[in-house]
Amino acid sequence: MYRVIMKWIRNVGIAVVVIIIAIEIFVFFMNKKNYLYKIVVENRNDWDISLSQNTIVSGDFMGIIYERDYDVNTLPSNFLVSLVVDYYIDHVDFFNDDNLKEDYQFQKQVTSEELHQIVKDMFGPDVQVELEDVTYGCNRSLRRMGNTYVISSSFPDSCGLFDNYTEYYLSHISDYYREEDNIIVELRVGYIEKSIDDWDVYYNVYTDKTKDNLIQSNYDKKCVSSESDDSSCYENFRKYRVLLKKNSDGKYYFGKIYKIS
Repeated sequence: MYRVIMKWIRNVGIAVVVIIIAIEIFVFFMNKKNYLYKIVVENRNDWDISLSQNTIVSGDFMGIIYERDYDVNTLPSNFLVSLVVDYYIDHVDFFNDDNLKEDYQFQKQVTSEELHQIVKDMFGPDVQVELEDVTYGCNRSLRRMGNTYVISSSFPDSCGLFDNYTEYYLSHISDYYREEDNIIVELRVGYIEKSIDDWDVYYNVYTDKTKDNLIQSNYDKKCVSSESDDSSCYENFRKYRVLLKKNSDGKYYFGKIYKIS
């Protein structure tokens, strides 16, 4: 009887150890997944440099990042500067009465130190961007004036951003994972054409802004949001991979984008 009891205790002890190990492994992987979720999903605005360039406000710059494979060092310099301008406008109270110069036109003076800090916030301490004058959609511009710079922009509403007929890129995060020291994010990207007819809204989806290849007509209205987690909404979109590279400060920043289908 004694031996039976001791054997039972040993078996229970082994089972408990196995359960504890399994729980620790589960917690480890959940913490790892939550860590990646925080970087990739919750802080998407920190690394996804395409988001600010997905609408007609960006003019000819709209969607150029999807047109070929790029890394942070091969992106056109004027495009990089336009991203800095967009970042500044999106992160300060830019469209206020103090900056209003004339109807729908706003302007603000900034220092080179402020702009270089934005470059560091966007691309990390290991990337340098040479500031240059740039003009693009919605009368947005950066102009050097002596030792400072002037950022200008029309009010987005005046540029047709919310017109009945408009077009824009829609992108979804479909997967993400760690690969060596980097993080890989898989994006699905489609080009949306919106129109209103007899008070009803219709959407068509194309592969890109050339509209040469139609993915789907009469696209489901519930899918017209980057927050949609229904994979059927974007399963036919083009596939891209974005590499987030760890910089010397230990944080992850945009490093590369390439099309995979």
